[in-house]
This record gives sequence, structure tokens and C-alpha cells, in this order.
Amino acid sequence: MSLRWITLFLMLLFCSLGQAYVLDQKAQTTGVYLRGSFGDSWTHQEAFIHSSGGANIENSSTIIYGGEVGLVLSMSDTFNLRLGAEVSQPNSAIGAEGKNSSGARLFSLNSQIFTFTPQVAGEYIFESDKTGRFMFNLGGGYAIVNLQNHYEMTNQGRYELGFSDYNETASGTGIMYFASLGWEIHVQNKMAILLESGYRVLKISNFLSTESGRTMGQPTGNTSGSPLLNEDGRARVIDLSGGFVAFSIRMYIN
Repeated sequence: MSLRWITLFLMLLFCSLGQAYVLDQKAQTTGVYLRGSFGDSWTHQEAFIHSSGGANIENSSTIIYGGEVGLVLSMSDTFNLRLGAEVSQPNSAIGAEGKNSSGARLFSLNSQIFTFTPQVAGEYIFESDKTGRFMFNLGGGYAIVNLQNHYEMTNQGRYELGFSDYNETASGTGIMYFASLGWEIHVQNKMAILLESGYRVLKISNFLSTESGRTMGQPTGNTSGSPLLNEDGRARVIDLSGGFVAFSIRMYIN
């Protein structure tokens, strides 16, 4: 999957270099954009590994995908304001097998994380010519993160762990920050693409359960609205930080 994304990114880059158009940058004051991003994530197994009865699980979330729509507002010749809303998701652990130390299957796990982030960013243009411009971007937003773990127990798992099938769901919020370098290339009249590479910081440590019941993380039971805890009694923490590359299509409307 990552190789296909990198190949597509490079193809778009080289095509753009050969088809750059001259655009009157001072006349472009407002634009809309569609942005896709791809990068690494520190999520790994933090969504479930400390609340799965000590089972061995091989699956891990190391990649995160995102999509964003928004507005670009030109505030001056050297500064743009970007307003957007992004949805993102690390690669899910679907059908992950939890096994005991002998290799016997205890359960099958589907673990998914969804993030919605309204955000704002400043684009500082430090170099430009008639066909494009280079910029440093700095932004942040308010992230709403939903977690869902669905466990389907085997007979062996019911015997060893003492649980039947169940869902573990929770929601948390946090402030996301990012910084990136971007290259905007004008490809048609009033149309441009923006290539970015940067780093995102987002760590969620305030998850609250959205369902009541017993879980392996909280075997005595929890209630909806209570903190989501691991087996050691500590709060569940998920780190969605990581480097990224992004590709945006921009349409300037005036």
C-alpha cells in the first residue's frame, strides 16, 4: 500500500513540473481545496494491547490516512490563512488474533480508530515565481477521536479469560499541532496543487467509555462516561503523532 502511494505522489510531482502555468498570484484571494495525506503513526498496539488479557497479538497500526476539505484565504502577498476539516484513520487491526503463550487462539479482534479535526493553519510564503511558490505551514486543531474494539472469543478464550464476545468503545479529544514545508505549483488557470511534507503531534489520554460493561481492561466493570482504563488501572493513551506527506488540489475562485 505505501509503495503505491509513494509512486502516485512522484508521478503527480513530475507531471506537474512539466505542465506549470503562469498564474496571477495577487488576483487569487480565495480558494477551496481538497487534500489527502499519508504518513506514519505511533499508534502501534496502544489501542488494545494493554487491555486484552495479556494475549499475544501481532497486528499493529503504523500508517495513518487522512482527507481534508477547506478554504484558503490570502491575507497578504506572503501569508495565507487555511481553514479546514479533516478525517483520518490509522490502518485498522481487522481479524487480529489473540493467542496465549502456547499459541492457542483466544479471540479475534477488530480495532478501529476514527478522528475528526477542524483545524486552522498559516501559510508563510518565503519564495515565489510566476509558476509557483514555496511556503512554511504551521497549524493546529481540535481532534475528536473515536475508538472501537470488538472481541469475538473462542471457546478457549471464554475458558481462560472468562469473557464472551463484547465491544469496547470510547471517545476522547485533544489538540493537534503540525508543521510542514509546501510547494504550490500552478497547473491550470485558477488551479494549483500543493505538495507538503511535515510532522503532526496528537496524543489522546482522556478517553471516556461510551458503553457500560465488563472488559478485559476493566474486569470489574465500567460505566458509560467513565475513564477508559488499561489492565494496570492507568488511562488508555493513544499517540497519533508522526511524519506525513500530503497532496492538495486547489481551485481559486477569485
